[in-house]
Formats: sequence, C-alpha cells, structure tokens
Amino acid sequence: MRTRDLLLHSSGYQDVLSAAPQDLSECAFSVLLALPLAFAPGSEMRYSSTDYIVLAKLIEKKTGAEISTVFLSFFERAGMRNSALLQLPVTVPAAALFPAESGQVTIDVPDFIGTGGVLAPASDIVKFDEFFFSQRDLLQRLNSLTMVLPGSSTEVPGWFVARRGASDPEYWHDGAFPGYSAVNIAIPSRKTFIAITARGKINAYLAANTILDDLGI
Repeated sequence: MRTRDLLLHSSGYQDVLSAAPQDLSECAFSVLLALPLAFAPGSEMRYSSTDYIVLAKLIEKKTGAEISTVFLSFFERAGMRNSALLQLPVTVPAAALFPAESGQVTIDVPDFIGTGGVLAPASDIVKFDEFFFSQRDLLQRLNSLTMVLPGSSTEVPGWFVARRGASDPEYWHDGAFPGYSAVNIAIPSRKTFIAITARGKINAYLAANTILDDLGI
C-alpha cells in the first residue's frame, strides 16, 4: 500500500464510519485496521474516512508533532483566525456520522481530526483556498495523482474536479451535518473561491454554482 492509495481512497481500508456506530474509540479503530481489506490497494476507489485518520498518523510520525499542532500551525500560516478544532473526546448526535442512527456517539480517536475535526466559517474556508492554491508545487503534485472515477468524474487528493470551459478546472468538495450543508468551490485559474454554509433545505452546492453562473464563470 502506498501513501497515494490513502490520498485517493484506494487503500482498501474499511470506512471507520461504517463500523459499529456506538464505538469510535482508539481501540475500535485499531480493530478496524486489523480487518481484511475490502479490495486490493490501488485496484479501485471507495471513499473511506479511515484513510484520512491513517494519513494523520503518518503526518504525526513524519513531523514528530501531534496532528492538532500541525493543523493549528496551518491555520496561522493561512490567516484562518476564526477556525478551531474539536476537543476530543466529544459526544455528538449519532445521525451526524451515521444518518440511519439515533442517539449519541462519543468520538475518542485522537487522530479523528484528520477526517473531520476542523470547525471553520466560510470566510476562513476562502482563506484556506487562497493559501492552498498559491502553493504551485503542491498543486502540481496533486494533479499528478489524478484518478478518474466511475461516471467520468475526477478526483485529486482532497478534491473532486469538474470543468468550466476547456482550461478552467473547478476543484470542489461538499460537506454536511444534520440540518446544515456546505460546499467549497475553487477555480484557481480565475482566482475565484466560493465557500457557502447553509442551514435548512438549501443546497449549498447548487447555490454556489448559481452564483458562478450569474458571474458568467
């Protein structure tokens, strides 16, 4: 298994969010990693939050710092002054992670932050985009790891990629929490970055694309 398999969700690891809903502890995560792979690494793509947790552990080993420290350092460099991290352990509605479940679930996997522990307003998400897409060497490396998914969509690590015209790749990712939706869209060739967080039945992704259409992009 290679690092790129984790970045592209082609590792074969089973998704930690498909595990027993009432146990998201470090012990349960270790048991999950010991299970047989769902498929041979690199043979297919299947989104798995487990990949991000393993990547967080690799970053800790490489840097010698806790993943929370790495994130906070990035926030400072990117000017994300209103962003924070979940303080673990934390108890959240089970439906936030497992839509079919009720009740509460306690998250106590220290590296869970790698897959969803960042709290950021839309303004800071745009600051993230501006900083991230200014790193040209990094972007070139990511684009070299492109994977074409079933249905002709494309993914690079951390982003789905669409096209607006022949030469304007649109990088995007969405997110959700019960009662909320969010989307981040970046078109670096036009220096256009849109982040929307919406409440209720508003579809943040459709709202963002409506804005882009209105702008003629």
